[in-house]
Amino acid sequence: MGEEARARAEYAAALEKTTTRVQSVNFALQSAATYAREQDFANADSAFQQVAQLAHNKDLGTLEAEAWRMMSVYQKDNARAMELTAKAEAAAA
Repeated sequence: MGEEARARAEYAAALEKTTTRVQSVNFALQSAATYAREQDFANADSAFQQVAQLAHNKDLGTLEAEAWRMMSVYQKDNARAMELTAKAEAAAA
């Protein structure tokens, strides 16, 4: 905590060495979360959307759902949070 930029660099390095599709999405999720910890919600939204798409492309519905769920947690607009929760539910189905 407090060194989010460094954490993103470490996650990026780890992503280059992943050996499984699950590992790569998990590292990407952790990297996206660093923006939320910084309260940089615009970049967090962008990062989580990219992770959701990555997980979708790799046919990892549970991890896609997790990206949408994590994104919903910090939303200030309840309608937006519910929209993201619905996307998570659809991805997990």
